[in-house]
Amino acid sequence: MVLEDGITLVINVMDKDAFLSKFNRENVHENVWEGETYQKLLDKDGILPDIERLEETQTLFEETPSEEVFVNICNEFWWVMKTFAEYTLRKELPAAMFYFNVAVRDLLNRMLRWHIYLQSGKVVDMGILDCNMEKLLDKDLFALYKKTYPNADYDQIWEAFNAAQLLWQKSGSAVAERCGYSYPEETEKNMLRFIDNLRGQRYR
Repeated sequence: MVLEDGITLVINVMDKDAFLSKFNRENVHENVWEGETYQKLLDKDGILPDIERLEETQTLFEETPSEEVFVNICNEFWWVMKTFAEYTLRKELPAAMFYFNVAVRDLLNRMLRWHIYLQSGKVVDMGILDCNMEKLLDKDLFALYKKTYPNADYDQIWEAFNAAQLLWQKSGSAVAERCGYSYPEETEKNMLRFIDNLRGQRYR
């Protein structure tokens, strides 16, 4: 419901326990995709405690990945990059763009959130859907990030692929260094070699 003054009301239905669990952030997840605010307007049966959250605090981010999580994310990134490359080489544009703009970007943004938080050393407000990325990310990295948004031209799509893999390498290496982990360079080299071979076979 959007009112004329710009205020938006979102109405959901859930039971008391589910709502309080959500309000108290008892579910473990990254709260960067929602900016929910709450204000109790009417509680006829008096079943809710005093609740009020007028600021979008769910967009605050602080997380240091474990080594296992970090390595798994790196492996998953290269798996979805490979799949994206396969769809692109077959010129199956809708599937290629889904993988790049959803699967690849979700992982890339996660790595960038880690990088931003670990570099700042304090809680960061990423904004809804990471909308504060430009303010928080180093200028050279954000310039690279912008290059990961291609149009439907296949040459530009491959340029976006190159930008994404370079940005992943830079941010992933920085996260690994700050956490004292080893960045999986061998996995990266092997997957890039595999994708290059696919491209070579496609264009012969």
